[in-house]
Amino acid sequence: MGGDVAERDRTVSLWLLGLGLLSVTASLLTRVIYRGQYVPGWDLIAPTQGHFLASTLPAWDAIRESWYQNRHYWLPFPAFSVPFSLIPGYLGRLWPWAYWVHVCTLASFIGTLVLIASVAGLPMRQFGILLLAWGASPMLLSHSVAGYPWASGFVSHALALYVTMNRRLHTRWLATAFLALLAVESSWHVYQPSRSVSLVFLAALVFYRQAPVSTRLVWLCAAAIQVIEAAVIHPSPSSTTFFTERLGFLTGPLILRGVERF
Repeated sequence: MGGDVAERDRTVSLWLLGLGLLSVTASLLTRVIYRGQYVPGWDLIAPTQGHFLASTLPAWDAIRESWYQNRHYWLPFPAFSVPFSLIPGYLGRLWPWAYWVHVCTLASFIGTLVLIASVAGLPMRQFGILLLAWGASPMLLSHSVAGYPWASGFVSHALALYVTMNRRLHTRWLATAFLALLAVESSWHVYQPSRSVSLVFLAALVFYRQAPVSTRLVWLCAAAIQVIEAAVIHPSPSSTTFFTERLGFLTGPLILRGVERF
């Protein structure tokens, strides 16, 4: 009887995986084919900048320029970015093609789904559930093949969730530190809302108290680095404008009362 149940579950998982792949593939192909050769000019700003840096600077200087500019340039999307500017730029030098950045965006979104599945403990054979959820969202489908990397804003949070919720990392503080710093650094190379990634580490400090002290100290340091750098050393004019003009009603006492109730 147990073997029959396991076989039935395996069959259902395979059907869900097949339906998910079919749904996502058909939806993405429909968008790409319908769009054809026409893409918004904003899609090409970051890879064009990357192509310029790759063509005029040595590789290390191009990385250093991107590191500096993504902390000082005011636009909320990663015009200076390793995954969405430099990599498409170097690939464009090897093989001129206007859609490298679209491939990078798709790869980043798939990577986000894989991290979420790992955090949730979802076996690979049940990945069809995530694919069906992806296929049910027109917005996520469209953004995952857009050159303007809105979808990249999920990457840092997904990586931070993986760092804080993977129990195997709780006893490996060095690996935890490396991945936590990678999550913090990635927030400067992707869409700007990811700079709230420190909230993931702070939430883990509050709610995940069974982790060793050394690991929790790494989380605290990662959150502190992100908050100090994003809010004090390199505050973004666009995010500052958003919080002061659009969310100005969220006063300090109101936030504290909300935290106390929570």
